[in-house]
Amino acid sequence: MQFIASYSQKGGVYFAADDIGRATKVIDFANAGKDKISLRIEAMCGSYQNGAECVIPFDVVLRPFDGNWYDACQIYRNWVKKTMSGGERCKNSVA
Repeated sequence: MQFIASYSQKGGVYFAADDIGRATKVIDFANAGKDKISLRIEAMCGSYQNGAECVIPFDVVLRPFDGNWYDACQIYRNWVKKTMSGGERCKNSVA
């Protein structure tokens, strides 16, 4: 999965990398105080050198949602179904 979600009875936040190429990345969050979280995505730029430009080849999504983990999964599932024509599967998939 290329997303994380945090939710409570008040609502949730969905944070994702809409990356059809499924590149290596780190998606993380941390508690940043009362009613606050810190979000980050680290993208691997390959042979990146100091001063070189690294362009992130995907969109980063931050959006509110109502519900729980299942509802967050449905947001990601809908993106996959819309983006990957013909149900394209990950090359490393075993199922």
